[in-house]
Amino acid sequence: MTQKWEMKKPLTIKELEAIVEDTQNVLSLIQSEAKNAFEVAMEEEKSDTEQPRTTTSWGRPSRDSLPKEVRYDEIGHNILRQVDGRRRRCRI
Repeated sequence: MTQKWEMKKPLTIKELEAIVEDTQNVLSLIQSEAKNAFEVAMEEEKSDTEQPRTTTSWGRPSRDSLPKEVRYDEIGHNILRQVDGRRRRCRI
């Protein structure tokens, strides 16, 4: 079975300009959708961080839920408390 190949006439400048314009329209639409999705994600992240979580996924109190007089020790997940002027150390 042989296949016939037909020579197609080349595109005119107007046709090429129309293709470029359509491509630019699609590109700007994609960019605006991506920008909107990014702004929505940033807004959701901002609203998530505005309210402190009271517990972590392991059931430990989160840093945001600790009172100001309680300091969180980064090493070993210790809480340092001041009780009657003395420092107390407890594990979470």
